[in-house]
Amino acid sequence: MTLPDERYRALLQGKKLLQELTDPGKTPRVPSIVRERARGALRHYPSEYEFERLAENCPELLDTVPYSPYNTKAVVNSRG
Repeated sequence: MTLPDERYRALLQGKKLLQELTDPGKTPRVPSIVRERARGALRHYPSEYEFERLAENCPELLDTVPYSPYNTKAVVNSRG
């Protein structure tokens, strides 16, 4: 089972991976077609700010706070 905070981190790590794939200094042996596809995916990839807004509005899907059984943060359904 993937928790909302794990999903949030995975999305940020995915963006970092795509950014590294576009940088020949960090990934020198990556074929140019892979670099081009990574650059294309990044063109419309959400920013960290957008992920934070999504986490605020949909905490059941994304959460910026790591899960802890001791976490007292309550998830409130704003839709009633």
